[in-house]
Amino acid sequence: MFSEIAKRAKVVDAKPLPDVMIFPSSITLEQSSKNIYGVLPPTNAEGELVPLQMLMDDRMWMADKSFTFDGTEFTQGHYDGAWFGNSLENRFSKALDRANL
Repeated sequence: MFSEIAKRAKVVDAKPLPDVMIFPSSITLEQSSKNIYGVLPPTNAEGELVPLQMLMDDRMWMADKSFTFDGTEFTQGHYDGAWFGNSLENRFSKALDRANL
């Protein structure tokens, strides 16, 4: 079913995505050939590991922020509860990776 849905997926305009998404490097995210960031969003279980992997002071950097470097704006987003994938979303994302679009 997911592969059929993935075959019919269409690209639509949306607000700009952040230049990067941040997540603790100590928690390995699954590679994705179709995701713009190259990884599948973290699962709820991976998200629950964040407080165990990072000190509170370090977690303050996990926020949506904008920086200016040499006159160019650079934006970062962070994987939070709104981004965490549930099992249905993760299965769909994997079907997109397998689809020949």
